[in-house]
Amino acid sequence: MVVTSYQPHWVEEFARIAKHIRDLVGPAAIRIDHIGSTAVPGLGAKDVIDLQITVSDLDAADGLTHALRTAGFRHGITLEYDLFHRKSETDPELRKLYMREPEGERRAHIHIRPDSIDGYLFLKDPVLHIIYEAASLWAEKVGWSPDEDYV
Repeated sequence: MVVTSYQPHWVEEFARIAKHIRDLVGPAAIRIDHIGSTAVPGLGAKDVIDLQITVSDLDAADGLTHALRTAGFRHGITLEYDLFHRKSETDPELRKLYMREPEGERRAHIHIRPDSIDGYLFLKDPVLHIIYEAASLWAEKVGWSPDEDYV
């Protein structure tokens, strides 16, 4: 895992990816938000654009994920759960579909969640990101990585 200093172009890269996704899925996406470390101005982060697509019903998101897969986006077939300490591994608030960018395109992690939860929008809190950045720098320094698919 490599943490880089904040890059102002992350905002434009998110906007470009989000527009492409919006063009593919139309109103099936209620919202498309820039989440994670690259969404916080001034914060160092892994050079990965995280997006959250909010849908009305995660169980009925097949049309949305099919449109993305047809355009080359990867994954998005099976439901997954985020891992958070002090929460059950199958907590409904942690349930999502996860997709990746088309092969050879700008690295992006796409989290599809229902509008009944805010998902990672709370992570735009700058204090949480200072803690996250410190932990990420430590992980980089000691060579620790939680999971190859995540990084």
